Amino acid sequence: MIDWNKYNPGQKFELKIVEEGKTYVVKTNLDEYEWAPNRTPLLAIISILENSEDGKLLSGDIIKLPIITDDKSAHPVLIFTHAKDNSCREVEINAIVSLN
Repeated sequence: MIDWNKYNPGQKFELKIVEEGKTYVVKTNLDEYEWAPNRTPLLAIISILENSEDGKLLSGDIIKLPIITDDKSAHPVLIFTHAKDNSCREVEINAIVSLN
């Protein structure tokens, strides 16, 4: 389990994302937390700092993860990415996310 409350906004680290047998290791930054209406952290907002090797995850993309993330099993991961036409798209993948 990853408890994002233990990390400070601005902290940089490597994330390992495994989706359907493909592994991506990307450098990321914990930008901030998204808060629930009762003012408790709900989501960790993480930005990608470098492109993945195959270009699926791009620098500037944003990943939103639950504040407590299971790093042993696959679960839905929401990625906000920029398309070539400069529009912003939400992409959901089913992946295992862990700290590298």
